[in-house]
Amino acid sequence: MKRALIGLFLLVSIHVFAVEGYNDIYLDREQDLYIQGISCGDLSQPRTLKSSVVYSNNKNIATGTYYYSSKYGNFSYTFAPLEGQPSQVMKRGLLKEGQTDKSQMVIDLCLVGPLKGLPTAITKNLQLIKLSVDDPNWSKTMDQYSMLTGRPAFSLDQYEDPRAVKRYIEHDQKVFDANQAYLAALVTQFNDDFVNNILTELPRKLDDAIKYANQEDGFVATKVYPVVEKPSVWTPTSERRYNDQLRQLAQMHEWDKVIQANFDWFFNLTGRNNSLVTTRVESEPSPKWVEQTLHRTATVFGVFENGKTLALEFTVKSSKVDAQLFDNLDQIQAKSEINRQSMIVGKKVPRVIVAVPKEGALTVYNPTEKVNLFFSPFRNKDIGDTYQYF
Repeated sequence: MKRALIGLFLLVSIHVFAVEGYNDIYLDREQDLYIQGISCGDLSQPRTLKSSVVYSNNKNIATGTYYYSSKYGNFSYTFAPLEGQPSQVMKRGLLKEGQTDKSQMVIDLCLVGPLKGLPTAITKNLQLIKLSVDDPNWSKTMDQYSMLTGRPAFSLDQYEDPRAVKRYIEHDQKVFDANQAYLAALVTQFNDDFVNNILTELPRKLDDAIKYANQEDGFVATKVYPVVEKPSVWTPTSERRYNDQLRQLAQMHEWDKVIQANFDWFFNLTGRNNSLVTTRVESEPSPKWVEQTLHRTATVFGVFENGKTLALEFTVKSSKVDAQLFDNLDQIQAKSEINRQSMIVGKKVPRVIVAVPKEGALTVYNPTEKVNLFFSPFRNKDIGDTYQYF
């Protein structure tokens, strides 16, 4: 028997030509799957044979081309029978990604099933495993084999389990829908804050700011600032305290200059002793997303005693929102696929479906909150930009 086996090896090892059989073979996920162990190489030297597997919906490997994808790239195996030899011996041609010519094919001989008389060490690598279509361990089993041999193709350029792909698509749609609901809830929160705390208060705050300007105008000239005395004994601690006091005093001077500059801007525009008569407010109908923040403008109008109107346009902004919430469905699906293909296990976790944000999840910044800074947004701008006086 051993002599017969050696004869077989020698016979088939000298008749190897390019493998014909370009019948594309793809797996059907909705049928049972067979994983056939094979051993390929120089059959005259059985110890040098390399093990692999072939995935098929049939118990026997068919003549044709099987496609795979691995971390090293895509490739294909083309199998064909050897005339006059047992069906357990086949030719196999390997083409790597980008190769299409038969002259580029790397040819091997393969044992694709057990033969009587084969050494036990080879026979154990030629087992046929059936994977039922609804096997609960289907994905786990395929992952185990695919890590070593590559993933088989289910259709052209599709190497993922179609059932899993369907789940991924459904999950990605849920992620997208949840993101849209989250953003819509933030818009609602923003509008509530905008209307209740800014829009309705703006006319009163204009009146307050004008009264404050009339009351405090020129305060810098009469304000008494604290005197910072040098320490009687210089130590690292006393020097640090002295320098801190100097900084605080300088900041106080700069701050007061800003406040007086606001008063000067207002009075240079409207004149002094020009009383406010009426006020009204207008706003954009809805906010806009600008670089992950919500923006909405509110314009307050004040009619003065001289008949002229001052219009101040404030842009109210929100805190920044996670950029991923703005991903469209194509972007979500692309990122999902990248995560699934990652070699880092931790990145394979599906993207979280966000819950509706709680009240207060978004901060709305009120540019009119401080009466002494009410006119600051306009001081260094040109008339007609964000303010008018007509």
